[in-house]
Amino acid sequence: MVDKVLVPLDLSGHGGAGIADLPADALFAQIRSFNARGVTNLNLDGARLVGCGFADLDLQFASFTGSSLREVDFAEANIAGVWLDAAQLESVSMVEQRVKAASFQGSRLDCIVLDKSVVVGSNFQKTVITSSSVKGVAFHVTNFAGASLERTDFEASSFANCSFAYALLADVSFVRASLFRTNMQVKGCRGVNLDGATIGECNLSGADLTEVNFGSCTLRLSNLDGCNLSGCDLARVRLDEVSLRGADLRGCKLTGAKVKGCDLTNVKVDTM
Repeated sequence: MVDKVLVPLDLSGHGGAGIADLPADALFAQIRSFNARGVTNLNLDGARLVGCGFADLDLQFASFTGSSLREVDFAEANIAGVWLDAAQLESVSMVEQRVKAASFQGSRLDCIVLDKSVVVGSNFQKTVITSSSVKGVAFHVTNFAGASLERTDFEASSFANCSFAYALLADVSFVRASLFRTNMQVKGCRGVNLDGATIGECNLSGADLTEVNFGSCTLRLSNLDGCNLSGCDLARVRLDEVSLRGADLRGCKLTGAKVKGCDLTNVKVDTM
């Protein structure tokens, strides 16, 4: 993220109304006017918008910090470098967007649709994401550290050099997802579905994975040292050169699992 240098809107002709009280058509007219002069880094903090769209508007490096956006569509808008920190987003659509260097830190995202987008260098740190569709998204160098994700679908999405460190995951689907060089040292993990996922060179060390559905997941060259896998069904899992040093495998179903070149030093297993 770059340093914030924001241009304020001209509210002089609106009877002293603040940006939160500005009608959508008046707000969009100002954005278009500034865009015509090549200005995109607008201060839109605290805006309150319902049932509208930003189609074709240039919002690069604009700030919506603390804003409330409901049923808003960002289709075809330029949202590179946009700030949406501490914002409330409900039923917002960003389908097939390119989200580059955007920040959603500390925001709440409910029923968001981000399908088929590309997200690069963006920040979802300590963000709450619920009941959202994030299918087929390509994430690169994106930070979900400390985020809370619930009832969210990342089916067929890919993650490269991302972080979920200390995140809370509940009823989250990573079915057929690809995770590469991603930190998965989550704080909590309940009802997570990894069926068909491919996990390569990821760090899951110390995570409690007892309530994860691994299905036919493939893990390669990853670190699961000290993980709690007790009671997990790993019968269809493929483990290639995975480190499981000190992991708890008691009660695991391993019959049928494909295990190759793994480090099983000091693993905890059932005793006869």
